[in-house]
Amino acid sequence: MKENDRKVEQWLSGHGIPLSRKQKIMEEIHRELVEHSEFDVVREILSILPHEEIKSCSPLSRLRKVPLLKDMDEGVLVEISEKLHPEKYTPGQIIIKKDETLQMMLFIVDGHVNIEKTDASLLEDLGAGDFYGQELLVSPLWTSSSDAKPINESVRAIDDVQALVLSATDMATLGFSSRRSINELRMVVNILQKVPKLETMDKQVLKAMSHQLSSVSYKREDCIVRENQPVGMMFFVTRGEVTKNENPPEANFIGEELLDWVRDESFPTILPLSTCTVKVVSDDAEVLILKAKNLKSVVSRFMLPFSNFASPSDVRLTWLKKVEIFQQMEEQVLEAISKCLKPMNFNVAKRHILQEKKPLKMMFFVMRGVVSIESDSAMDVNVKKTCEIGSFYGEELAQWVTTWVSHKPFPAKLPLSPCSALCGVLGGSVEILALKADDLKSVVSDQFRSKFSTETALPTESDQPREPLTILKNVESVKTMDEEVLKEICDHLTKKTYKDEYIIRKDKRMEMMFFIVGGVVSVTNESSKHYRREGERPNHSGDELLQHWMQSKSTKANVPAEFPPSPFSFWAIGEVEVLILKAEDLAKVQLGDRIGS
Repeated sequence: MKENDRKVEQWLSGHGIPLSRKQKIMEEIHRELVEHSEFDVVREILSILPHEEIKSCSPLSRLRKVPLLKDMDEGVLVEISEKLHPEKYTPGQIIIKKDETLQMMLFIVDGHVNIEKTDASLLEDLGAGDFYGQELLVSPLWTSSSDAKPINESVRAIDDVQALVLSATDMATLGFSSRRSINELRMVVNILQKVPKLETMDKQVLKAMSHQLSSVSYKREDCIVRENQPVGMMFFVTRGEVTKNENPPEANFIGEELLDWVRDESFPTILPLSTCTVKVVSDDAEVLILKAKNLKSVVSRFMLPFSNFASPSDVRLTWLKKVEIFQQMEEQVLEAISKCLKPMNFNVAKRHILQEKKPLKMMFFVMRGVVSIESDSAMDVNVKKTCEIGSFYGEELAQWVTTWVSHKPFPAKLPLSPCSALCGVLGGSVEILALKADDLKSVVSDQFRSKFSTETALPTESDQPREPLTILKNVESVKTMDEEVLKEICDHLTKKTYKDEYIIRKDKRMEMMFFIVGGVVSVTNESSKHYRREGERPNHSGDELLQHWMQSKSTKANVPAEFPPSPFSFWAIGEVEVLILKAEDLAKVQLGDRIGS
């Protein structure tokens, strides 16, 4: 009986069956011995225990429940299962010590253990059917690497514990094929852990992410990611060299910012924009890519591990912040505006998104495709350019709305679009993020009117207009001029209103200067665009004209007879009221020696 007792216990332990089943088995064996002097102990056990119980408790079945091994080759699992060996632990015994490298993986067959953090707080209790230490599978401890890190938890037996154990030493004795399969898994998980946000991520999540990785090859000078374009993937460089805005990146991965947005409801339909360009500088390069949509699918299965990420409230903020006026707004206002951004699709070639000289009913950002910007206005050369992925058009609308925010109500008419925006001219469909005028006006005027400075807003009818002399003194080049001269100049200032038209065109002779007293003006040349409005500095144009006038009044100066050309075009957004000073009137003012110090 003692020998049979030993055989039964050894078989049960090795096959992951709780020893609590031993008593019933020994009773059956005793009855058999009364009737027969000889019999097979293993055959007797198999006849007593249900087949399903034996199958579900087997080492192989236990391994299949480990997420990191879920898709592992059957042969590898069989070999690992053969390495599992039974162990017993007594109440209070420390099975795995904190602050030491992980030496084993534990499969609990019977009894209970608790997991204790470094600060002595209890993390959880584990019982029969649970396991601990799957990190051992991807740990470098049993390889030639020296990167193994100590764990910050301990495992202590609460009562008598029966377990199956897989040690680091056992892992090191696996065959070549199995080691290669495990090492491939370990390599990918370790690559993912190089990302700071994923460094302490649950290995089960990393395994799920690793299944979504795919390998892509690039050639020299290929751009993997372009600045200001949607970030559609994270990627990890496994061969070759890349530069990030002309400098080598600090790490071999790009696109970590995607992790900040995966819980956003609009992700991955609306993606954040890249802040850099990444280009291949070696002969070729190989990268592992994790597409945004695949990352989202992983997160949808494992929400909790990602819940601690400090995510901005809306991925659309990254698009709004491309526009200068939105960069200056309070975050609260910007978030409200971002919620107004709506995706729109256009599939008809040459369809107008906005039409020249028609109401500017929206501004938009291009998410996919190419939008053509054209103008047939009476200019020397018609405007023709493209608005590609990550670009925007129609920001004049935002300038106009925020300029008029102090008014009740807004002017009855929207400003007109200075150009036409057409989709599909170069082929293919177009997808945009649209910010409609009514939505923008509603957010700015109804919810956050008080957030906008009255100093930069248009004067209402009850406001006292600024004195021309005060306005003139804002011009840096004449602020030290004799006040009598300034007053004489003021006598020549006349009011004029412009509506959705050019006030001054680039390269045209500058025959006047103007001062904005109401509204907003866009100032453009080939490479830049900015805006001027009443109350800001500068809020005028024509410094070149003043310089020409002052030089012409000097007897020592050799001044050309013609007026200088304008370096910018000035476009009135909606209705703009200005004070103009014509060159012919300015020429009548006698400067003499009345220039200040």
